[in-house]
Amino acid sequence: MQRDEPTFSAEDELIAIDEDIAPSPTGTEAPEPWKVLIVDDDEDVHRATELALRGMLVEDRPVQ
Repeated sequence: MQRDEPTFSAEDELIAIDEDIAPSPTGTEAPEPWKVLIVDDDEDVHRATELALRGMLVEDRPVQ
């Protein structure tokens, strides 16, 4: 019986979340934003992603 191995292509997405950012000590400062890196040579992809993420909050933190 052969086991199917997962395959990946250039169109697959990589998502990484940095969870080491501490909350502000006073609780009054704005939380650190999640920083999104867009890796694509098509400027339209950058614009569409920025538009889609504008104003979004993830775990009460803005997306930048």
